[in-house]
Amino acid sequence: MTEFEILYLLSEHNNRIWEIIQFWTGVSFGLIAVAHVANQVINKPIAIVLSILYTAFSMFLGNMLLIITGLNNALITDLTSLPGTAVARTQIARLLIQISTDGEGILLIVTAIVGTFIAALFFLWHAALNPGQQALPEQEPAP
Repeated sequence: MTEFEILYLLSEHNNRIWEIIQFWTGVSFGLIAVAHVANQVINKPIAIVLSILYTAFSMFLGNMLLIITGLNNALITDLTSLPGTAVARTQIARLLIQISTDGEGILLIVTAIVGTFIAALFFLWHAALNPGQQALPEQEPAP
């Protein structure tokens, strides 16, 4: 493959990762909204079913992210082993390699994903165990 083809595939894979994260985040905040709005009717059996479905869905998307990340790593290896060069030749290639291998950025997104997952399940179970109560008490307006 040429550098252009590898860069195109890396870009497409990064876009796919971003789309999966956005979709999963929408589902997560949808679950939080359901827990808030329907807290009168959510009981333990419903919370168990929703928890199982949400966890399975999250694991499926997490697996997809791992597969795409593995493909990205293979593409980066291909990019750095192109004939005649040990490093990428263009600035965009260097930037895509940096973005794809940035440990701090990866740690940040993993932390946000795990935190959102825990928060969604927390709000769901709070609604199931405390029907009719809001997660945060309403405050009176300031005079």
